[in-house]
Amino acid sequence: MLGQWNRRMWVFPLDLLFMGVSFFLAHWIRFESFIFLFPPERFLVSLLIVVGVRAGVFLLSDIYRSIWAYASIHDLVEIIKVTLLSSLVSTTALLFYNRFEQISRMVPILDTLLLLSFLCIRSFSWRVFRDQYILKKAKEEGLPTLILGAGKVGATLLAEIRRHNELKLNPVGFLDDNVQKIGAHIQGVPILAKIDQAQEMIHQFGIKQVIIA
Repeated sequence: MLGQWNRRMWVFPLDLLFMGVSFFLAHWIRFESFIFLFPPERFLVSLLIVVGVRAGVFLLSDIYRSIWAYASIHDLVEIIKVTLLSSLVSTTALLFYNRFEQISRMVPILDTLLLLSFLCIRSFSWRVFRDQYILKKAKEEGLPTLILGAGKVGATLLAEIRRHNELKLNPVGFLDDNVQKIGAHIQGVPILAKIDQAQEMIHQFGIKQVIIA
């Protein structure tokens, strides 16, 4: 487990970069200029405080234990919680450093929003890339598969098929007896027809595998 955690730590240097960039951009947006209203050395010290404190909070959290290829809403909530906590702690540290003299109170808010945006893009871009890669590979190599039942079980089954690409299945559609569902999509896969039209769909789409959900 420790080895897996260490392998996922490659994103930490990237997050450090995001922390610095978001802090700089927050000032630039607030003052609409690269020339801030306080000495450069004060900005640099503030930058080091914010990045250092944020880095400590991030390392103490479980944010780097997630597998980003399977990023979910739970991971998004965790990112938001850790970012907000690190913002609170780093802002408090800045308050002790200079009591907000010559620093806009809008900067921490902008900094937090920018960092959240960077982290969400970083986290979910890999999930999107992985999903698109699996979909492409499944279409090229997977057996054309029909899923009977377009309910919760069917949706879960589809997710599991995509999670385990070693199954080499390519879901091309669902069948369901609820006519109101026909024409809709589940995770991009269409609900084609009623279950009693299975034979017709098998011939039409060259189905090699049928799974009952």
